[in-house]
Amino acid sequence: MRLYDSKSSPYCGRVRLAIYAKDLHGIDILPRPPAEEFRAINPFGKVPCLVMDDGFVVPESQIIVEYLEDRFPTPSLRPLTPEARATMRLIARGCDVYLLPALLKLLPHLRLPASDSSALETAMIEVDRHLAVIDGFVAERGHAAGPVFSLADCALVPTVLVAEALLDRLERPGALQAAPRVAGWWDRTRQEPAVARVVAEMDEALSRLLPTHS
Repeated sequence: MRLYDSKSSPYCGRVRLAIYAKDLHGIDILPRPPAEEFRAINPFGKVPCLVMDDGFVVPESQIIVEYLEDRFPTPSLRPLTPEARATMRLIARGCDVYLLPALLKLLPHLRLPASDSSALETAMIEVDRHLAVIDGFVAERGHAAGPVFSLADCALVPTVLVAEALLDRLERPGALQAAPRVAGWWDRTRQEPAVARVVAEMDEALSRLLPTHS
C-alpha cells in the first residue's frame, strides 16, 4: 500500500494523522512522482492519493480517511452517535470548503508590502467568519467532535497548523484566540503523540515553504 504525500499539505496531513492515530503499518508514504507519471496513477493529479497493492486507487483526503475507517475499523476514528458523526463531518467539510480556501487567499499577502493592508483586511474578514462558524461546532471539552479522537480532529489539526503558520507570519496570531473553542481544543490536543508527529512534520515543511511577510 502506498500513500503519495506532501508534508506541507493540510490534506495530506489529515491522512497521515489518521494513519498514525490508527497505528496502521505497511503503508509506504512517498513523495508525488513527476506530474505526467502521477496523472497516470491519479487523473486528478493531486496528493494525497492512496494506492492499494492490487492497484485500486483512492484519491482525495476525506475519501481516503473514510476508506481507511471502512477497511481498518479498529480503533475507530468515528464517534458513536449519529449526531457526533454529523458534527465530525461538518467540521471536516467546513475546513475543506470554507476555512482552508479562505486561508490560502492569505498566501499572496506574505509577498506584499506590509503597508498594503486593505486587501489583507478583506481576506482576514473571510478567515474570521469561517473560523467562527467552525468554532461553533467544536466541542467545549475533549476532542473536536466530542469525547473521542475522530476524523474531525484529523481535519482540524492540519488546518489549524496552516492557520498558525500564515497568521504568525502576517502578525495576526490573535485570530485563532478569537475562536475560543478551537483555541481550547488546540491546547488540549496538540501534544497527543500522533498529533505531535504531524505538527513536527508540517512545521518543518511549512517553515521551508512559506516566505516571511514583507
